[in-house]
Amino acid sequence: MDRFLRLLLGLLAILNSVLTTNPTNNYQTRQEREKLAEFQQELMKNLKNTDDKLNDLAKLVDERFNQTMERVKQEAETNQELLQTVIQKLNHLAKLPIEVVPLKKSPWPINCTLPYESSVLSTLTTAANGKQYFFSNPIQTFWPEANKSCADKGLHLATVSNRIDLDAVHQKAREIHRGEEYWVSGKNFGDQNHLDYRWLDGSKLEESSDLWASGTVKNYGCVEIRAYEFSNLYSASCSGNRKSFFICELPSECY
Repeated sequence: MDRFLRLLLGLLAILNSVLTTNPTNNYQTRQEREKLAEFQQELMKNLKNTDDKLNDLAKLVDERFNQTMERVKQEAETNQELLQTVIQKLNHLAKLPIEVVPLKKSPWPINCTLPYESSVLSTLTTAANGKQYFFSNPIQTFWPEANKSCADKGLHLATVSNRIDLDAVHQKAREIHRGEEYWVSGKNFGDQNHLDYRWLDGSKLEESSDLWASGTVKNYGCVEIRAYEFSNLYSASCSGNRKSFFICELPSECY
């Protein structure tokens, strides 16, 4: 743009020089000077129009540039606010203490030095999983009493926290008495609205576990197996008039 203006100004200077040349010059007639003057006026007019258009274009460019920069600034500020919010939330989460849920152990400590009664030892039976169990037939009782009865014998209520143990105990229960229920060690340590089933060794029995019988209601509190049903777990009332046989297990520490 500047080069073009300089060229036009140079041309005007030349024309002005020509117009002011000695009138005695053979090439300078009055008519020629008039034509040159008209040409100079037309050129100045065009130059002004061009300059105005260039100024308008420059203003438009500046306006669009300023609008774009303002939009970029607003977006940057918005993104910065979002980033600050995310950072604050991450910092908040980083400062939260990690909740460690302690395992709820059995109230009955394992004591392998107990002098096992010969009658108890003689009634222990080895299931297909290689573990030894005591089946309470023909004694039936409530879950808390069953739990204490096992502990008094140096045993504990059976923990069947996997499919191998559950199938082995269920198979043996069917062989002993096919038509009965048996308490095992699973118990809800929460409440009816917030279930927290655990085995007496503290391991968790998930509500989603495939060991549960399909469609069984899980908010009764204690866990049993049913010899007359498939090899699954069922929820049953821990107290009241709900008595069942029970299965004690020789602790693995005592083998």
